[in-house]
Amino acid sequence: MDTRIKALQKINIISLIVNTLLAIMKIITGVFALSAAIMADGVHSLSDIGTTIISMIAVGLSSEKSDKHHPYGHERIEFVISIIIAFLLIITAGGFLITSIKGLVLTPEPIKYLNVSVIIMVISILMKEGLYQISIRASKKYHSQAIKAAAIDNRTDALSSIAVLIGLIFAYFGIYFMEQVASIIVAGIILFEAIKIIVHSAKQLIDSSVGEDIENKIRERTMKMTDVLAIESLKTRKFGARLYVDIDIIVDKNVSFERAHEISHNVHDLIEKEFNAKHVQVHTSPSK
Repeated sequence: MDTRIKALQKINIISLIVNTLLAIMKIITGVFALSAAIMADGVHSLSDIGTTIISMIAVGLSSEKSDKHHPYGHERIEFVISIIIAFLLIITAGGFLITSIKGLVLTPEPIKYLNVSVIIMVISILMKEGLYQISIRASKKYHSQAIKAAAIDNRTDALSSIAVLIGLIFAYFGIYFMEQVASIIVAGIILFEAIKIIVHSAKQLIDSSVGEDIENKIRERTMKMTDVLAIESLKTRKFGARLYVDIDIIVDKNVSFERAHEISHNVHDLIEKEFNAKHVQVHTSPSK
């Protein structure tokens, strides 16, 4: 298991432990405090355990080496899993909306143990936001879409806990409907983030280019290579966390076949090393 996979799975294990502890704390608190909102938030944390397990499976499968039936590897499984997580987030948002609308219609019951409930929610917010920060940094460092999706799921749990906390604070003054209003806003945020995940993951599955910025950097570095006269064409695509690059370069027509091959090999190694490319195809053409 390489360093990247070890680091990502470590994040998943931490998430699994934190989500399990929070789910137990919130469900028990919700039962004794007679708070349906805290109970629902606990169930949300419980669902995060499932999301984390899905993320662990995605990271594990994406690290599998190429085989006869998958000659280009399994990296794209992360994007498929990310879309699944995004749809789970949409279901979560739908649940928030339904629960919140019902809460606005029904007459709420007074909540017991308000002080304890507030403390539990503050702990939940701090732990989930901390988990989000750790996960989102790891997703950027190791280019993991599955970890990013799980991180956003952690952020939505923190936001839902904030909504519950708002409700508890207003409950001190006998105002109970603000929790539902905050939950509706949170549901909208979750829907927006879920759609972003789906759009981004779908782009990766249909071979989008890496973008002009990276392509310009590839051109710039290649043109600095000795004996590369010009770049005739450059095509790139994302493949999981890695890049695929097809580049046609122009070299002096008078160089030997061996030298042309050496130039091609140097360009290949440069792009592969500096741009985390999984596959680089270099075609060499003579100048006119």
